[in-house]
Amino acid sequence: MSLIRVLPVLLLGTTLLAGCSSAAKPGASTEPTAAEDARCNAESLQALVGKSQTQALVDQARQQAGAKTARVLHPQDAVTLEYNPQRLNIHVDDSLVIRSVNCG
Repeated sequence: MSLIRVLPVLLLGTTLLAGCSSAAKPGASTEPTAAEDARCNAESLQALVGKSQTQALVDQARQQAGAKTARVLHPQDAVTLEYNPQRLNIHVDDSLVIRSVNCG
């Protein structure tokens, strides 16, 4: 291919990639807000292991852990593997008995 044909394609590609940059908008703060910076802490929730899972218990555990969200994971559930430091995971068995609690 000649340079005359390749150059416009390269320029277009560069322009498209420049639009994907993650630079902060002018005037936008780069500091995380208190809600974004909150991290889940499941250390104090280990006493829940062996208890029956209820919605009230899940809500209370989420608040106590300081988590933004909570999810109950059953043995055969398909789960996403991305780590979310603001999420509480409550693992239950088929009888809805809590087997483990962790963040992520």
